[in-house]
Amino acid sequence: MQGATAVVHPVPQTVTIEVDDGTVRASTPEGYRSRLEQTRIDAVDEQLIGVFDRWLARSPDGWARADVSAFGSLLFRALLVGETWDFVLQRCDELLDGQRVRLQLSFPATPAGRHLAALPWEYLHVPDGTGMFLGTDERFLLSRTVSTDVPPTAPAVGPGMTVLLVVSQPTDEADVVVETIDSVLDRLQEGGSVTVERVPSPTPRALEEALRDVSPDVLHFVGHGKHEAIDGEGRVALVDVAGTANWLSGQDVAQILKKSGADPRLVLLQSCSGAKESATASFAGVAPQLVRNGPPCVIGMRYDVRPEVASTFAAQVYEALLEGDSLDGAAQRGRGFLADSTSPQHDPRLIGLPVVYAHDRPAALDALVGGS
Repeated sequence: MQGATAVVHPVPQTVTIEVDDGTVRASTPEGYRSRLEQTRIDAVDEQLIGVFDRWLARSPDGWARADVSAFGSLLFRALLVGETWDFVLQRCDELLDGQRVRLQLSFPATPAGRHLAALPWEYLHVPDGTGMFLGTDERFLLSRTVSTDVPPTAPAVGPGMTVLLVVSQPTDEADVVVETIDSVLDRLQEGGSVTVERVPSPTPRALEEALRDVSPDVLHFVGHGKHEAIDGEGRVALVDVAGTANWLSGQDVAQILKKSGADPRLVLLQSCSGAKESATASFAGVAPQLVRNGPPCVIGMRYDVRPEVASTFAAQVYEALLEGDSLDGAAQRGRGFLADSTSPQHDPRLIGLPVVYAHDRPAALDALVGGS
């Protein structure tokens, strides 16, 4: 992309789906609220959702759209019940040309709430015959909100962006393939709107120093992630001084950011393993930890993906950002591209892989790039 020109996107209509203790309702910042409804997530539903989630993690190939649609319809039936969905549709009827509904899922910070928040809601599918996935439909911007005590800051908007690419390749882990994302960033850098700095051997100290020196708009991590069943935490692998894996929680990474003084608007977590996808290589646990303790928006992959898929998604995100789209708008575009039947990476499983977490504040998802 040569010299992308930012455009003005109409301010989205925000609708929050509030889930709390077996109930759900839709609301807007202006104070409109739908009737409180009971969610329909019983024990059988939870078991079925869990089975699908494990299958999606462990079986990356051979998914038919009908399979993923059935799963997404199960999620929809469990969450968007009665007046809640009617309320969302009313907002859609009121949209201006080019305007979208910012659909934010909000779960309480309780054990039950965290359990619900961990489910793969990005596969939400409307069972009305339209074949609509909320994570790819152009009318919506699907994300999750996270409550935080981090003081709000006014988002900086400039004509371009600085990206700090962190490639972590511990010697005791599977190879990380970076050629594809390198080529994407090189191409964007040639266009003149992106500056890319790299951290090839990221110990915690090296990452802190690079963040302090570069002060990036985007922190892009390429490496390994995992979810610990024992404590329920997600972790990412930096390296120690010997080059082996140094597993850090999202809170640990947030502390590195805080010590560096850097304030990236977006953290992009990407797993690019050269081996067969691993069911444990997930950033879904790291992203909410990181957002809760630091940056306003984190996009992470729920499951491990092939390098070309992750890089294709990242390219769409960057190009959308350079065109002036919001952070969740860029992610929605990336999901839609992966799900497009004309895309070389087309696979219905990919629809729900990118997960967007953001502070529960309006400015958290604002555009990163403005002007031309």
